[in-house]
Formats: sequence, C-alpha cells, structure tokens
Amino acid sequence: MKQGNGTEILGPNDPRAASIGIIHVSPTDERRNVLAAIITQDKFGRKQVAVVLPPQNKAFQRPADFDDLKSMRNRLKTEVVFIAPSGPGPGEFARQRRFPVYSSLQSYVQARHEE
Repeated sequence: MKQGNGTEILGPNDPRAASIGIIHVSPTDERRNVLAAIITQDKFGRKQVAVVLPPQNKAFQRPADFDDLKSMRNRLKTEVVFIAPSGPGPGEFARQRRFPVYSSLQSYVQARHEE
C-alpha cells in the first residue's frame, strides 16, 4: 500500500492538494490495514480520501468488506471515494453503499478539476 496526498494528481501548486489523500491498495493488502490508512488520512485533516483499488484485491472484494467501512464513515470527517474498475465487484459494492466511485484515477482527477 502506498499513501500520498493530492499533489500526485493535482500537482504541487494546487492548493486543494493538501485536502486530498490517496491510498493505492496493493492486491495483497489486508482490509484492516487499509482502514487504518483511511483513519490516518482523516487525522491528517484530509477532506477526501481516494482509495485506489486494483482489479483483484484482498482488502475489498465482498459486500461485507464495504459494510465495515460504511459503519465507520459516520465517525470520519473525511469523505471516502473509491477508484475501482467498472463492472460487477468492488466498485458496484461501494456504489450500493453510497460511496462515490470513479472508474479511473483520470476520471476522478477530471471531476476534481471541474469543481
């Protein structure tokens, strides 16, 4: 897993970069470690955390995996957003639980620029 802030997607000169956290999930990452990373990003004061999921991953693959995060989000100050491949699977499970989902990091970046 790799964590960073919005400079990766918005550039170093964009003032919004500090308010966005990025978590790149590896295929073998455990869900509890990703949840801990989300909490860390929340403590950094990020307004939004983008969780980038690979097509195959161990952390978020079943609907129940997203239920834990859904119950946790009420205690967070940050909004959790998922970057997940289109089609059935993690992206759909996240949408069903009302998390914002983008099919690619590029579509997420485009949405941030349009705001």
